[in-house]
Formats: sequence, C-alpha cells, structure tokens
Amino acid sequence: MASTSIFVTSFCSTYDVFLSFRGKDVMKGFTGHLYAVLRRSGINAYVEEEKMEDTEKIGAACLNGIQQSKFSLVLLSKDYASSTWCLEELVQILKYKKADDVWPIFYDVDTSHVEEIQGSYKEAFVEHEKHFKEDVLQKWKDALRQVSTLKGLDLPKRLDGHEAKNIDHIVEEISRRLNRTMLNVAIHPIGLQSRAEGMISLMANELEDIRIVGIYGMGGIGKSTIAKEVYNCLFQTFESSCFLENVREAAHFKGIPYLQRQLLTETSKKKHEKIYNPEIGLNLIIQKPHNKMVLLVLDDVDKQDQINKILGKCDWFSPGSRVIITTRMKDFLKPCEMYWQYEVNKMGDNDSLQLLSLHAFGKNHPTEAYMACAKKMVHYCGGIPLALEVLGSFLSGQSVDVWNSRLEKLKVIANEDIHSKFKISYDSLGDFEKFIFLDIACFFTGYDKDYVISILEECGFFPVNGINSLMRRCLVKVGSNNKMSMHDLLRDMGREIVRKEHVVDPGERSRLWHHEDVIDVLTNKKGTRAVEGLVLNMPGLKQYSSSTKTFKKMKMLRLLQLNYIHLAGDYKHISNKLRWLCWREFPLESIPFDLSLENLIILDMRYSSLKHFVEAGKALSERGLYSIFLPGNEIPMWFGDLHKGNIVSFHVPRLDPGSTIIGVVTYATYAWGRYQTDLLTKQKSCYTCPLLTITNKTKLFEWIYDPHITFFSRDVEQDISWLCYWIFDNHKRGTDQYDAGWRFKDELEEGDEVEFSIDLGFGINVKKCGIHLLYQAKDHGSQSDDLAIVSYASSRHHRRFLRSRPRLLTMKSNQEITVNDTGTPIMDKEFLQWTKYRDQKSDETIAMNRTIYERG
Repeated sequence: MASTSIFVTSFCSTYDVFLSFRGKDVMKGFTGHLYAVLRRSGINAYVEEEKMEDTEKIGAACLNGIQQSKFSLVLLSKDYASSTWCLEELVQILKYKKADDVWPIFYDVDTSHVEEIQGSYKEAFVEHEKHFKEDVLQKWKDALRQVSTLKGLDLPKRLDGHEAKNIDHIVEEISRRLNRTMLNVAIHPIGLQSRAEGMISLMANELEDIRIVGIYGMGGIGKSTIAKEVYNCLFQTFESSCFLENVREAAHFKGIPYLQRQLLTETSKKKHEKIYNPEIGLNLIIQKPHNKMVLLVLDDVDKQDQINKILGKCDWFSPGSRVIITTRMKDFLKPCEMYWQYEVNKMGDNDSLQLLSLHAFGKNHPTEAYMACAKKMVHYCGGIPLALEVLGSFLSGQSVDVWNSRLEKLKVIANEDIHSKFKISYDSLGDFEKFIFLDIACFFTGYDKDYVISILEECGFFPVNGINSLMRRCLVKVGSNNKMSMHDLLRDMGREIVRKEHVVDPGERSRLWHHEDVIDVLTNKKGTRAVEGLVLNMPGLKQYSSSTKTFKKMKMLRLLQLNYIHLAGDYKHISNKLRWLCWREFPLESIPFDLSLENLIILDMRYSSLKHFVEAGKALSERGLYSIFLPGNEIPMWFGDLHKGNIVSFHVPRLDPGSTIIGVVTYATYAWGRYQTDLLTKQKSCYTCPLLTITNKTKLFEWIYDPHITFFSRDVEQDISWLCYWIFDNHKRGTDQYDAGWRFKDELEEGDEVEFSIDLGFGINVKKCGIHLLYQAKDHGSQSDDLAIVSYASSRHHRRFLRSRPRLLTMKSNQEITVNDTGTPIMDKEFLQWTKYRDQKSDETIAMNRTIYERG
C-alpha cells in the first residue's frame, strides 16, 4: 500500500513534530483531534495515515520527516507493536533524535507491557517471529524498551483519561519543548563565555522587574553572537521567548507587521494571522493577555521607530521579563532603571590569534612559518571577530607568500566582505554626517575634537551634531584627552568609499591622503574640482618640490596639509576656499601675499622659516586672518611699543595729515599658571574670556574689546604667542551711542597717552605684550563713515567659536565647566569672582563714556 501524507508539504521543509502512531487505531479519534489542535497552534506536524505493513524499511519521505522534525511524539497504543512500519519508525526516531526530543504517550496500554513486551505487544511479536529474523526482532524490542524508559505521559492515569484536556496539555508541553531549540552561535566561540557572563550579570534575572539591556558596538564586533549565546543560556528559564533576527533588514524588506506577527506567533505558540498595519499589530501585542515571563531579543535595531512599534511602552510585559536589543547606536534608549547598556569591546590579541588560526589552520595556533604574517593580520583586524573569520577562512590553505601579498593589498584596498558589513552604518548617515565621517577617516583621526569642529563648522557641515551622531553609531570615539579615534577597519572602509569614487584616476576623488596617489596627482597635474582635501607628509625625506600650478584646477579644495613641501610659483592658484592649512617647515620667511586666507580657520606653520607677518604696510587681517597662535615668546620688532607683563603704555605718534586709525594689532606671549599646568594634560580644549582694554588717559575714555568666548591653544610645553588684529568693521558710528570705539579714529591725536592692558583669562599668565596702531592713509579712497569699530563684539574669527559649546577654564579643578539646559555656563565661585570683576570694569567704562557723551 502506498504511503500518503495527510497534508502536502515540500520534501525539504522543516517540521516541528513527527507523529508516530498506529493509523487505524487512533487516527480518526485521538490523533486526528491532536493533529487539528497542533495545526491551530501553529505547530507544523508530519504524519502518515497509511503505512505499509510487513516491511523492515520505511519510506524515504517518512525517514526525511523524522530527520527534519525538531521533536518526535510516539503514541503507543495497544496495537502499536503489530505494525512493523511503526516499529521501524521508532528505531529511526531513536537513531536520529536525542532522548529529550522524544516524548512517548501511552494511549491505552500499560507502560510495563511496552517495557517487558507483554500483553498485546507479546502477541504481536509472536506473529512477527513467523516472518522476520531474530536480529530484526531484537532491534524492535530494544527500541520499545528504550522508549518506555523515557519521560512520557500515561494518558489513562492523567485527568481520568479526559482526552480533550490531555490534548491541550500535550500541545502546551510540545510548545514548551519546541521553545528549547538552541540558536546556532559561532563555530569557534573564542572569548564568548566571558562576554556572555558580563551581559547576564546586567540582566539581573533574580529581580522581578522589567529590564531592557542594549548591546552596542561597531559592526562585526560580535553583538548578535553574544545575544544568541545569552539567549541559549537563559531562554529555558522563561515561560516564553522570541528571537527576532535582523530587525533592520526585516523591517526594510518585509515591514514591521511581519516582525509583529512573528513575535505574536512565537510567544503564544499559535500561528497568527497576517497583520497589514503596524498600529493594529502593536495593539494586538499590547491587548493580548500576558501572564508569562518573556525573554525577547531584537537583533540589529537601527531606528527608534522599530522599538516603539514592537515594544510600545513596555507596559505589557509581566514582571521578570527581559528584553535584549543589539544595535550599532550608543544611547539608543536613555539609560534608566529599566534600560541598561553593554558595550562590546574588541578581542584581545591572544584570542584574536586563536580565532584567526582556527579558521585558517583548524588549530589553536599557527605554525612557526605563518606566525609572523598571522600576527600582522591580527593587528590589521584590530580585534574584530568578523574580520578574523573572513580573512582566516579566505587564507585557509594558502601559502605564506599569498598571506603577505594579501596584507599588502589590504593596505590599499579593503576586503569587500568586511567593507560591505561596515558600510551598513555609513549608508544610514545623512549627507553632512557622511562628509564628516570621510574627513575624519582620511585626515583627522588623532586630532582634538574641538579643533576639528572649528574647521568643519566653517565647511557648513554642522559638526557638533554630526560628530555626536557618529559617536552614537560607534563610528568614532572621543577619548579622555578629547582626541578622536576610529577603528582602523572603519577608517579603511571610509577610504575605500573615497577610492571607489574613481578607481583609476585619483585626481577625480574628493580626498587624497595616500602618498603615491598624491605624488601622482601633483607631478602629473591631475587635480580637478572634485578634490576637497589633500594631505602630503614628507618628514625625514628630501624635501619634495612642486609647482603651485598643480593646484590650479582644485577650485573646491578646503583642507590642505603640505608638511615639508616646497612650492614654486604664484600662490593665487591655491583655492580661496581653504579652511585648514597645515604647512609645517614652511620654507618661506613670509606668507605670500597672493595666498588667499579669506576663509581660513586654522593656519598651522610650526617649525617654519616664517619671520614676517606684515609686508609693505599690509596686515594679515586685510586678507581675513584676525587671530593666529605662534610658538615662542619673541615679539616682532615692528611692535614699537612693548613691555613685560600685561600692561604697556605709549604716546600716539605723529600721523600723516588726513590719516585715520582703523584698528590695532596686539601681541601677547603667555603661559599657563602653575595651577593649570598639571590639569591641562587631562583637560579638553580650553576656552576663556579675555578682556582687552585701551585707555586714553589724556582724553579720559576707555575702550574694551571683549570677544567673550575664545579658543586658546593648550600647549603647555612652551610659551605661546597670540597675534590678534582688532579692525573697526563691525559697527558704524551712531549705532551704539555709548561706545567710545569711534573716538579712536576721530579723536585719538598725536601725543595722547594711551595704556593697553590684556587679561587673557583665569589662570593664564601674560609674560609680555605689545601694541601696534593700524592706520589708513588719506589717499586710500574710503570715506570716514565706511570705517567701523569693534566693541562688545567679536572679530569674524572669534564669532566662529561662539557657536561651540563653552568650556571655561577653572583654577583648582580639572573638571570643565558645564552648561545648564539653557546653555548658560555653570561656573565655580572663584571664576564668578573673576567674571564679576570683568563685568564691573566694563560697566565702569560704559558709565564713563556715557558721561562724556552727555556732556558733549
């Protein structure tokens, strides 16, 4: 007789339960009802109603059903042993399934009859002896004895044999046992146990609260692997559990309702109907009776909306429930009593070498011949399990030469499998965040965060929000020293994105950092409008020379570093969009006047030959550079009036008839006070509130330049000089009637005694200072009303820093001043006293000027 299934399914399907029973005994009664309830509960059961008798073998479809089922249910009726098909099924079940995955149900037979082959079972074997050999009979008897010893259900003795209630109990037990299915974790779980234990301690399962634990870290670092290991360790202690894998991908391609339906099905163990609206799905989750402790895992979440539409407000969980969320986003939810965070750190070198070796060689350590290149590969992977697995598997069976060749290639081109995994985080960024990420990856790893913010802010990238977003996504880290860092693999991923902008021609890429590419572009004049940033360092080598004409087509260049480089030609060819110019060992004694500094934010010319800052009466301020920090303590000779300390007095020299003072240049050499030197090594970038005052003692009026919040270099190893230009171009006469700044251009006369004082801030000692008057000759062509003053406002340079978060320098604490919800700095007592003095002095000046003005 042919064997036919009750329901049609594909040969390769996986089943939840395989039902073994004597068909003509119970299929129309007990087994039929059980099968129907299993189907309604969403449990996929394999059964065969008609079985071939008098055979030693079962059909291929039946054997396949046994092998592909997670669990087997053996219904032992009084005539079960009379079916050789059933007996062979039982042999195969015990062969392919663990004891815990087999559940015997004694339907209408005594357990002792099965174990001892008595009663109807003995009669059945008397008949079988006529047709089968002893070894076959013994095999069947052993199977019956083995299954009788397993923990099962004696149906007649439970609930007085009430079939409906017993069926409900069987379905519940199968659902519970099916829930014990272990997740596949890692082939080689190196270092996994300690990480899982750290997570489990945060979950605090002994408490009867509701707790959410977020596992966060960069892509490929093992978040999902840890979540699976923790799930496998704990899910049996919960009444219900669900692991929603790849939430980000499933939500994008299948929608939130798919995930909601999966959650409802797995927690209730009943197949749920399709959901078409996420709001309806959330209501179904919330409104469903929940009286069980649930373990829920949301794997790879990247949007808050996904959590909101799956968990809601979390008020539907029963006490003792736990939720695990894996994400690349730090602070995805605000830490609180309900939400805890676990950061996944990179693997140590020893574990990394072992994991790489297992994938590459199948053993814990590489052979001596491979040890050197294996350690180099471990260094490249930087403790990221994904990279170790991918590269170890790729290089398995390869020669040492292939290993070394691959290492050289990885220095230029990232591995595609690793690159694609990391790029998921990059693709989720906004445009400005992508620009910032690429700038950091190509140029600014290891730089001070505030230093970079000041540059990128003027590029229009909104870097405060952008860098915070990168930090939340674990793409960038900021250390205690405020320096930005990025994992080497993330850095290489960013650089690979830039390389693919044009694989063949580097001159068509937006950012150039690779030594050979930069030399190629400069030597062969390949630069184009596409180039926004270029870095070339030649330390310790013969100084590289090139022509300024190589930059002629790079009209969009905004970031430029040319350390130990000499350029010949007209500097007008270099882009006027530069925001950052770093040129160490600059070879010229003065800055070329045709070099545009109009939009420059940072000028770094350390260790240069630079000696002159003013040529032919022209100041750098005329080209947009208002403030510059220089190493050393020597004040240029063209400062005719200078003095030790923070005060200098002078008499106004004779000016040509009709000439007008348009501003001043100040020069101050400073050093950190003794209270500051130690703490500055721990402190982040320093901002302070300088107070610069000019007093006309002859005419009895004062002018105060108060830039409010100004960034100061925090180099504590040497004296630093600050060169600052005050150009009267922010207000026209009459816009501030009590401001005496206009009196400098209208009333400052030859012979007037003037005193200049500078207070750079709390804890900064001014060693020497100087002042130089800037004036405009009569034949310049400007009208007097076109000349402006600076008072209670910042120069264009300083205004840039007003947008940054204030960090005010304190004397006795290495804690930076914080700001409240309104952005107002919260200052300590001593700093408030210093600020009060500054404000009092400002008020006195305003009052004095008001009196002079009213007297007319």
